[in-house]
Amino acid sequence: MRVLSVLTLAVAATASALAVHPNRLNRGSFPLLERQEVTAETPTAIITASYSATAVAATSTGLPPAPSVLPKAPSSAPTVAPSPTPTPLDTSISSSLSNECMSYLTNLISNSTFLSCLPFSLLLQTSNSYRTQLNDARSSGNYSYLNELIAYASSPAPESEACDQAFAEFAEAVKDRTNCGSDLSRGMPVARQARRGLSNYAAVRTAVGLVNPDTGSYCYLEAVASERPDDAYLWQLPMGNM
Repeated sequence: MRVLSVLTLAVAATASALAVHPNRLNRGSFPLLERQEVTAETPTAIITASYSATAVAATSTGLPPAPSVLPKAPSSAPTVAPSPTPTPLDTSISSSLSNECMSYLTNLISNSTFLSCLPFSLLLQTSNSYRTQLNDARSSGNYSYLNELIAYASSPAPESEACDQAFAEFAEAVKDRTNCGSDLSRGMPVARQARRGLSNYAAVRTAVGLVNPDTGSYCYLEAVASERPDDAYLWQLPMGNM
């Protein structure tokens, strides 16, 4: 429960600071997760109690919170992402976008800084290749690949601060009318997902790197590996509608 409290505080505080309103959660990336109504005004204590109760319920029904053995978070961050590396926006760029937005996003996902910084915020909701890796891990019970992916994505090359700054600039650029501004004005889902993912890069990067001090494993990895991964949607909070 202590880990859940820390994670809730971290994500809720970061989302609040970014003026994110996580009152709607996309269930497409995690079809097994329950959707709950959460607003920016929801007291953190209430959110924490809700998720803590979920963990207690899982224990009381005899369902283990996670596999008996999960890889530990590495003591030092890897210098390269594991191969094959999942690709953000690999299923979401649509012909319904304007030519300007299509061109911007196509160029963005081939940008060397974008690729090196590996936005987990976009992998969560817009990457079919990541979803495949997640499903494979859950089916096989082998989470080594995901462990390496989280280790890199939470502390990417060249450095976290440089990546945070780069994505803050991407988040501003995507709103320009010469890029995806008109698509955002029309409420195009792909453009909105892209903007949310770019804007919340730092929040999700920080949250996914949290480690359970009792087990030494990533909290996110424990959540998705659980027989009842309800708490995994904590990492979706910063991806609410903006």
